[in-house]
Amino acid sequence: MILDLNGGERTLILALGILMLAAELMNTAVERAVDHTSTEQSDLARRAKDLASSAVAVTASAAGMAWVAILVG
Repeated sequence: MILDLNGGERTLILALGILMLAAELMNTAVERAVDHTSTEQSDLARRAKDLASSAVAVTASAAGMAWVAILVG
């Protein structure tokens, strides 16, 4: 095995990986829905897209911090 991880660490990494995929899917859904609703520039649409992508960034940060915590010990 490359990394000596216990069951809890493996579970956390797997769960955060799945959560990342879910966040990306939600971000894509928001972007597609906003694009489908209107082709006009809208501050509300821009904010919705920005917040959805920010949710992905927060999720990625959580996953990254978990990796560092697990690897550093």
